[in-house]
Formats: sequence, structure tokens, C-alpha cells
Amino acid sequence: TKDQELELVLADRQTMALKHEKEREDLQGDLDKTRVAMSDAINKLTREKHEAIQDLDEQRAGVTEKLHKLERQHDHVLGEFERAKESFAMRSEQARENIESLQDRLDKAQDDLSQAEHQLRSLTSKHNDMVTRTTKDLEDLRERCGEEEETNAAQAQEIQTLRLKLAEAEGCLEVVRSLLGVVERS
Repeated sequence: TKDQELELVLADRQTMALKHEKEREDLQGDLDKTRVAMSDAINKLTREKHEAIQDLDEQRAGVTEKLHKLERQHDHVLGEFERAKESFAMRSEQARENIESLQDRLDKAQDDLSQAEHQLRSLTSKHNDMVTRTTKDLEDLRERCGEEEETNAAQAQEIQTLRLKLAEAEGCLEVVRSLLGVVERS
């Protein structure tokens, strides 16, 4: 009976060994499947990583191109602004010179008018006995004064027109500054 017990124990151990061997083989199969799945997942992630890097490189190139385009547009707008600014400065200077010239002419005309009125008073007081001649001279002087007043009115209108043009030019400069501000914020 001892032999039978030993055989039973031996058979039981062999059964257990076979069972453990089967479990080990099953675990090895699961491990192999997991290794294959992990390898596939790593390969897939590697491909996705390379694709993502390539997409990022393409996006970077696109953004860089847009940035260069915006820089070129900014340079162009800045150049246009500088040209407009120089043009405005030249026109403004010319308008200022024209206004000064017209003001000089107006001052001279006013001086001439003052001088003529002074001469009229002087002639009136010195030549009271020559009323007829003085009256004729006075009429002549009044006619000249009327012409000079028309000239003065025309010059005043021309000064007003130049002031309006100067205001319009300043408005244009403000528009250009505003556009430049928009471009710089962009």
C-alpha cells in the first residue's frame, strides 16, 4: 500500500506538474500576445509621432510664410506712410509759404491803404482852397480803395481756401496714422 500511496502521490504530482506546465505555457502565450500587441502599439505610436512632427513642421512652415508675408505687407504700408508723410510735409510747407506770401501782400495792401488815407487827409487839410481838385482826387482814391478791398477780399478767400486744404491734409495724416496703428496691432 505504501507503493500505491507513492504512486498516487507521484501521479498527483505529475498531474500538478502538467497543470503548472499548461498554466506556464498559457502565461507564455499571453505574454507573447502582449509583447506583439505592445510592439504593434509602439510602432503605431512611433508612426503617429512622426506624422505629428511632419504636421507640425508643415504648420510651422505655413506660419513662417504668413509671418514673412505680413512683414512684407507691413514694410509696404510703412513705406506708403513715409511717402504720404513726406508729401504732406512738402504740401504743408508750400501752403505755409503761400499763406505767408498772401499775408505779406495783405499787410502791404493794408499799409498802402493806410498810406493813401493819410495822404488823403493831408491833402484835404493843406488844399482846402482847391475843393474841386481835392474832390476829384478823393473820388479817384475811393475808387482805388474799392479795388484794393476787392483784392483784399479775394486774398482773404484764398487764405481761407488754403486753411481748409491744410485742415484736409491734417485729416489725411490722421487717417494714415490710424491705418498704421491698425497694421502695427495686427
